[in-house]
Amino acid sequence: AQLSHGTAKTALEKLGSGSRIRAAGRIKRIGSTSDVTQIKYDPEEEKTSTSLAIPWGDVATAFHHTGIPNIKVYTAVSRKQLTAMRLGSWLSPLLMLPGIKRLLERASLPQGGPDAATRDQGHVWVYGEASDGFRSVTCRLRTPEGYHFTKLAAVEAMLRLGLSDLKPGIYTPVQAFGSGFVSALPGVGEFLWEEPPPMEIEVPKDPSRISVEAVEVPDDGPTIH
Repeated sequence: AQLSHGTAKTALEKLGSGSRIRAAGRIKRIGSTSDVTQIKYDPEEEKTSTSLAIPWGDVATAFHHTGIPNIKVYTAVSRKQLTAMRLGSWLSPLLMLPGIKRLLERASLPQGGPDAATRDQGHVWVYGEASDGFRSVTCRLRTPEGYHFTKLAAVEAMLRLGLSDLKPGIYTPVQAFGSGFVSALPGVGEFLWEEPPPMEIEVPKDPSRISVEAVEVPDDGPTIH
């Protein structure tokens, strides 16, 4: 996807500063390319996309309205982009020098962003997965192109704020407008949920026979098999 001048400039400014995830309730710094996975965004396609953990705002905000202590945000990247980012992480001490960053800005920053046709006709697939360690639930949502979606959401949020009785403060969209906010925006599809069938657990009639087969306690907490 084509980036705007502002987004590209922010990315350049953050070169060498690593990525961020939330672990055990706290925001943690990780290597820029240390967390790479494969995600199937479009349910109609068989292929998966190489995806990289990024320091997105949801790492901070999602915790406050869900209470979920472990949060990661990924974005799809091409192999060329991933290779370039890995090279950049090796050169991070050099890239953090102000003079080098200014040179990169002059050489590589786009003058604009996606044109009107791209914004009006494009779309984005959003994939989410939540797990309690035993079960996982996934969901997909199709939205308009990213910059167009941002415009729609910002205008709708301002209109709703003008009619609301919210007390002054800081809110996430869900806290301010409810979980149905995104569905009310033009061009947003339905939530596509995938949930595995309920686990069949045989409970012994005699409670004394209930046992855990094995418990491992790694550094990051217990895992029950």
